[in-house]
Amino acid sequence: MSLESEMNNKLKPLLTKLNTKEARLKKMIFSAIKTGSKSMVYWNKLRSEINFLYAEMNTIFALWSKAEIPSIYRKGLRAINSSIQARKSIINIPTRTLSEILKSKGSQTMSMMLYMEANETFLASLNAGRANVIRFTRVTQQAILSESEINLAIMQGLIEGGNLAHSARILTGQFWQKAFNNIDKEQFIQAGRYKYKPSYYARMVARVKFHEAQSIAALSQAKNYGTDLVQVSSHNTTTAICIPYEAKVYSVSGKDKRFPPLFDTPPYHPNCLHLLMPTFVAGMEAQGTLEQFSEFSRGKIEKPPVPKSFIPASDREIV
Repeated sequence: MSLESEMNNKLKPLLTKLNTKEARLKKMIFSAIKTGSKSMVYWNKLRSEINFLYAEMNTIFALWSKAEIPSIYRKGLRAINSSIQARKSIINIPTRTLSEILKSKGSQTMSMMLYMEANETFLASLNAGRANVIRFTRVTQQAILSESEINLAIMQGLIEGGNLAHSARILTGQFWQKAFNNIDKEQFIQAGRYKYKPSYYARMVARVKFHEAQSIAALSQAKNYGTDLVQVSSHNTTTAICIPYEAKVYSVSGKDKRFPPLFDTPPYHPNCLHLLMPTFVAGMEAQGTLEQFSEFSRGKIEKPPVPKSFIPASDREIV
């Protein structure tokens, strides 16, 4: 099973649970903005329930990421180890067994870091989204309870625009309308200036962390097998940010002048599909591809010796 397939299978139960919470939150908020005055006790209870739902979403993601994200790092180590051992032309011998690596303090620390980073990223965006929703309920509460302000807005709208539609625009305001649209689309989470559904954002964070885990595993195995070279996978991407890296071989230390130094590793963007794999001078020499890979990786030629299906960047429809 590929990394992507495994990730998608593991994500299904997480997304199902988050979708349920999203629907509950949307229903709760929409019931609150129906016409009619409500007491302060009602609004305080509503905001308490909103906070509880956000806490539940964070717990769901935290438990999932603690169980799944470190496991993909360990599985990445195993998969890369198997791939290396299957290459008959490679003479590099590992300094440690796979079992020793998996049991090492460094491996355990890396697994914990991957989980913590994923959880902190999701929680920060969840809290920002929660603040937006709470602010929206306060604006809604004010609009519903301030009858005098409603009457004033309607009067102003009739005077200035001659119709109630103009009054509605004055009453809701730019913030309220944008916030309403976000809630209608269940965009209860905010990362930077963008707003997302929690389930969509969870998928995006998971994809990034899964691929980070694979890259870290690849670098760990490269060191274990005494190779300074790693290669980025290729699937003829049309994503502009990935094309400069695809299928190229890099020097981890930057000391092997036949290849460019490794400054960045997959994922190169939130939905990136690229992987990193250790590669070996002895293997390329045996296949007669060392010089071509060197020239391709340094931008001297447009196509690597393998895979044969590789499409030069100049022939792709870049998006």
